[in-house]
Amino acid sequence: MELSPGLYSSLVSTRLKSLLNQLDCTQEVSMLDKAEAPSFLSAKLEGLLKKAFEIVGENYGTEKQINLYNHIINEIQKLDPEFPDETIPDLEPKILDAILRTGETKKPECPSTSIVFSSLFTGSRGSPQLARELLMEMQSADKVDILVSFIKNSGYRTLLEGFNNLRDREIPVRIITTTYIGATDPECIEALSKFPNIKIKVSYDTKHTRLHAKAYCFYRNSGFSTAYVGSSNMSDPAMSAGLEWNIKVTNQDLPHIIKTFSAEFEGYWNSPFFIDYQQGIDKEKLTFALRNANSNSKVIIQNSLVDVSPYPFQMRILENLEAERENRGFFKNLVIAATGTGKTIITAIDYRNQVAKHKGIRPKMLFLAHRDEIVSQSLGTFRTVLKDNNFGNQIGG
Repeated sequence: MELSPGLYSSLVSTRLKSLLNQLDCTQEVSMLDKAEAPSFLSAKLEGLLKKAFEIVGENYGTEKQINLYNHIINEIQKLDPEFPDETIPDLEPKILDAILRTGETKKPECPSTSIVFSSLFTGSRGSPQLARELLMEMQSADKVDILVSFIKNSGYRTLLEGFNNLRDREIPVRIITTTYIGATDPECIEALSKFPNIKIKVSYDTKHTRLHAKAYCFYRNSGFSTAYVGSSNMSDPAMSAGLEWNIKVTNQDLPHIIKTFSAEFEGYWNSPFFIDYQQGIDKEKLTFALRNANSNSKVIIQNSLVDVSPYPFQMRILENLEAERENRGFFKNLVIAATGTGKTIITAIDYRNQVAKHKGIRPKMLFLAHRDEIVSQSLGTFRTVLKDNNFGNQIGG
């Protein structure tokens, strides 16, 4: 083994220490952190054990492999009597494939890829098709979370069999999506919302919520949860024919990734920026927002159906403005914020708050910008925030 200069994060074993002693160069080492020790040691041991089992199996057969496995478990139990008895009782080891639910006569269909080991999908010829894998995952999931930028009718139709299976088994499904670039087909959102087991949340903020994540998580009470994270939105080309890259993560292989997925999804689900979609009520609102997001014209598009709420950092600015007026009597205030942080939204909401404070009487306001396009866009923002498509006059030229 030859050591090259560069970054490492290797456990210094006796063999590695011997190699390092032969080098005539500066080396940086640090102590193994107590919290990181389980991960480092188990990762190192995993490779060594795999090699050891291969050697034993090649030279002595399966019986010796089982004896080695049981010997290791017995040694651990000597250190901790409470450690569960994981020894293999038979010389011909068996794998538990499924425990059938009430009414089932055979195990659900399984994905072609493992629910133990993680894998990569590239969409190349000969590799598993993502759409089929997702359908198979749906057959055995106990809970499903889906996070995608957009949902197309083609994707809905492709996964419809799986959604029907989840509905028939009364499995809870949560879907988060957006109106970003106007790509979502509103009729498939409406169709999904009719499923009694499916809840949907939508971000209507096309300017600031640029959610590019594409992820599908299938939780199993057995502990064999799986997740797909990558580049495939819910559309048939992305899931069936496109050269999309997605990684399948398993809870057995990378449990911290599943844990992170769950925590992040929960954060999005409880965020005020993702709004519950109500079947039969919000279709017009969604359609309008998608049309707005997809418009490339300079026409001002108003949306009196959308409630605009400030982000937490915008709320702090609004609170500071109000404090300057009420507590210090300062009515000439300057707000400085980076591009894209929503200064126009802040201004419009602040004006809306002043209207409410004056019981509906609208104070006079002058809004200046150096380009007509900015004035036009800002006027649309004010009309959306105030839910008044007739608000304001534009002076151009």
